[in-house]
Amino acid sequence: MIERDLKTYLVKSIKAQGGEGTRLEDKFATGLPDLLLIPAPGPCFFAEVKLLSGRLLRCTTLQETWLDRLHREKRRGIWFSHGVILGYHAGDQMLYCGRPGEERKKSLWVSRPRRLDSSDWPISDLLFRYDQERD
Repeated sequence: MIERDLKTYLVKSIKAQGGEGTRLEDKFATGLPDLLLIPAPGPCFFAEVKLLSGRLLRCTTLQETWLDRLHREKRRGIWFSHGVILGYHAGDQMLYCGRPGEERKKSLWVSRPRRLDSSDWPISDLLFRYDQERD
């Protein structure tokens, strides 16, 4: 799998689950997160998508700066938006969701669907759990 395909699968899946999603990529917008995902029950997520090989969720310093800027609390503990890394590890066959520098085993995850090219990624559930359990 390549990163471009993973982004396509994630956007297809969130739309199939009643949410909204789009790619934000622009060759002139260096560091801007790859996706904007809005699950039906929760706030928006700005996501940097990565294919993982190590134990940490990593991105460049500029990408991390953008994710930190976009990770905002609105009022009274209600999140306005989250800046996260969505990383797929082929060896584990898991999709992980967490903040930059977080260990894979400490982040939230879902296993991949039976067919990678399907819209069956449980991405809405993963993002909703992140919103409820984190920060």
